[in-house]
Amino acid sequence: MGLTEQVDLERTVAEARGNNLARWLTALPPNVLDARNYADALKQLAAEHGWQYKRYSTKELEKMGAGAFLAVAQGNDDDSASIVRLRYRPGKASAKPDLSLVGKGII
Repeated sequence: MGLTEQVDLERTVAEARGNNLARWLTALPPNVLDARNYADALKQLAAEHGWQYKRYSTKELEKMGAGAFLAVAQGNDDDSASIVRLRYRPGKASAKPDLSLVGKGII
């Protein structure tokens, strides 16, 4: 019973770390991980991994016409609701097609 393909250990470790991070964030109570702290955690991750980080405030989102998001954000006690864009561009060009991942964290 042998492996027919080589295991990509680096990728496997990265996937496991990503899963653990998602589980950890999910398990935090809302008084610890509110919208502002969530954006701050993403900013720290971006700095650690060399990703571009852009946080769109409610004022910016209003100018962009993000009405549905802003309607939900009105339920917040403060003005911490935002949308964060993380971007990673590898230094070396690749023949592979671009990949975009879209997710949400509602707190």
